Amino acid sequence: MGNRQRAYGYTDQSDEAGRIASAIDEFYKSCSIGDMDSIKRILHILPDETFHLHRLRFISAATEALDHEDLQSTRSNILFYVWAYKAPIEMSVELDLMEHLIKA
Repeated sequence: MGNRQRAYGYTDQSDEAGRIASAIDEFYKSCSIGDMDSIKRILHILPDETFHLHRLRFISAATEALDHEDLQSTRSNILFYVWAYKAPIEMSVELDLMEHLIKA
């Protein structure tokens, strides 16, 4: 059965990619309404390694979702939370976040 699952694309990797895409989608929706409790819940559920691998995708989702004038006051708080979450972080991620904050 394992070979059949692999032949049809049902692998652990595709399941993991689906879970990550779903988490980022839910995260985007939570950011777009400024729901900090949901944002924290989503980030706490993710394993550390998964979060670190996809940190830029989460930052990009937050940045895109918060590009509305009515959410500018919460934008830097949410971006900083994502940036600082489960630290330490790589320098390139820090620079990317700072660039987004400067543009805000």
